Amino acid sequence: MQTITKQDYIYKTEPFDHQRKIFLESRDKLAFGYLAEQGTGKTKMSIDNAAWLFAKGEINTLIIIAPNGVHRNWIDDEIPDHLPDWVDRRTLFWEGGKAGSKKYQKEIEKLFDKGDFLRIIAFNIESFNTVKVKKLLSRLALLECMCVVDESTRIKTPGAKRTRAIVTYSKKMKYKRICNGTPITQSPLDLYSQFRFLNPRIIGAVSFLSFKHEYATWEKKLNRKTKREYEELVEFKNLDKLKAKIAPYCVRVRKSECLDLPEKIYKRYYVEIDKEQRRIYNDMLANSVAELRTRETPQFESPEKELEFFLQDTDKIRAKNAMVKLLRLQQILSGWHYASEEDKTVVPIVDKNTRLAAFMELISDIEGKVIIFSRFVPDIEMIIESLSEEYGTDSVVAYYGAVEDDDRFIAKRSFQDLNSPVRFFVANPQSAGVGLTLHAAQSVIYYSNSFSLYDRLQSEDRAHRIGQRNNVTYYDLEVAGTIDRYIIESLRAKKDIANEITGDTESWL
Repeated sequence: MQTITKQDYIYKTEPFDHQRKIFLESRDKLAFGYLAEQGTGKTKMSIDNAAWLFAKGEINTLIIIAPNGVHRNWIDDEIPDHLPDWVDRRTLFWEGGKAGSKKYQKEIEKLFDKGDFLRIIAFNIESFNTVKVKKLLSRLALLECMCVVDESTRIKTPGAKRTRAIVTYSKKMKYKRICNGTPITQSPLDLYSQFRFLNPRIIGAVSFLSFKHEYATWEKKLNRKTKREYEELVEFKNLDKLKAKIAPYCVRVRKSECLDLPEKIYKRYYVEIDKEQRRIYNDMLANSVAELRTRETPQFESPEKELEFFLQDTDKIRAKNAMVKLLRLQQILSGWHYASEEDKTVVPIVDKNTRLAAFMELISDIEGKVIIFSRFVPDIEMIIESLSEEYGTDSVVAYYGAVEDDDRFIAKRSFQDLNSPVRFFVANPQSAGVGLTLHAAQSVIYYSNSFSLYDRLQSEDRAHRIGQRNNVTYYDLEVAGTIDRYIIESLRAKKDIANEITGDTESWL
């Protein structure tokens, strides 16, 4: 291990100016948030911070909590790339399927050997509902730890079991960091659990209830069906106060301010659907709104906006029904639907899939490697099949729920390899939207979007990050006058609210 002073920390990879400045600002703080846009190197900053604290004798253990798949990237890619060679280390990423094997247990026990080395273990956030992880965390928390929560909006829900578990076990850990380029994806209330993890004193609120009333105005309503009162959000307030509270404990990094990256270019690619498909869509939309509407439902400028309103309903059954109907509308625009809620057989509703045909026309006009995102598995499978038929099976890789972890790793590596025949990376934003570097692509196509601002912003920056030398063009497939357009407008509105806290001003979409 290197013996260091405050002047002679030796980096493995030379930092950009903003990374060096933030390292000096944050390295000795007990709690800090790297609210850095995707691609600005927040992972490197966290790793350098851990190496610094290890060299000073402040920590001997680095615990990383990240989304599934991303936790493996820390161990396989980021640690080897950025942790200085003078730091002796033992690394492990959590594999739930192997946790019961004797061989894996021996690997875990090696972390608890005595010695002057940095113990590094990466967990996937989803594993925090398991007893084995909780027991292991209880042991690790007794060591001198730095804990990093990557993509920290995954712990934004105060009542979620994994959020409570992570906050509970982290109380014994001396140094804590959060990493997120999009810390606000729904509302400013997203910040509560993230900063409570760092230190409850930062926010100051004794509970989420007091926090939400300090920073938002609510109106009491009566649910006529259940006869219960509920609170409906009226507006947010005191956002300057909230911004001032968190400011000493975090830094906001925007790519436009610190990196000489090429531009993002946004384009719409309009899809024409036939009269029958349009009729089915319009009928479904009208029936959905009529079914959910009550006498208390306010007036909206469009039925799509009214449907989204029902997603926020305190009546969970009605909110769930609204989501189902929104999904069905999108599926209709993709030219298919499921046989029923129970039977997931895909049933075409038109002879020719106009969305898929438009997509293939768009692909024929694009050169180079392309990332394709879609929220529905049937669409992903149809896209893969069409691209394979047109360009060959070796031109396509997939990255979504049905793909095993090892195959995902191979898919990422082969797509990034400029000498590989792989040209198309077809994925679900929830699976491939975080933790991946895919700057081999110059084009990204959104076959379909969701209402998740987090998924959209994260997935965009798989290609637009350090190492990208070309402008990145983003294409959104859209059937004019439908839910396609309204989803984009909804994402913009959420981004505008988030900008009030983060101070972002760049135009988007």
